[in-house]
Amino acid sequence: MGSPPPAPTKSPDNENLSEARRPPTAETPDATPPGITLACLVRLGVVAFALLAGYDLLVASNVLLGGLVVGLALVELPVVWGLWSLRDWAWRAALGLYALDAGVALVQSQYLVVGLTVVVAGYIYAKAEHYD
Repeated sequence: MGSPPPAPTKSPDNENLSEARRPPTAETPDATPPGITLACLVRLGVVAFALLAGYDLLVASNVLLGGLVVGLALVELPVVWGLWSLRDWAWRAALGLYALDAGVALVQSQYLVVGLTVVVAGYIYAKAEHYD
């Protein structure tokens, strides 16, 4: 028995691999813009903070405000997913929800949360064309 034949040095499939690949020229229509992804990540951080703050309020016997904070945080989770998925209902829901969130955070003197909420809401409002 002899040795197997040598492997081919070039195959038709590999000929084009040495060409430089062109970067994509435009985003695909369904791609989530990086700014919206960042806004969603910021809001997830705010949701985590709100859950902790709501728990503290519930433990401190402020059931009404604590329940409101926890409830808003839990409602916001699917809204953030909808924003990230570019759902049109999420754009409207987020703007209304962020107005409530900013009001509750203002009552609690959480000025950083108020600022983040206003910035994210403004950015989401400016990106309305992605939610048509």
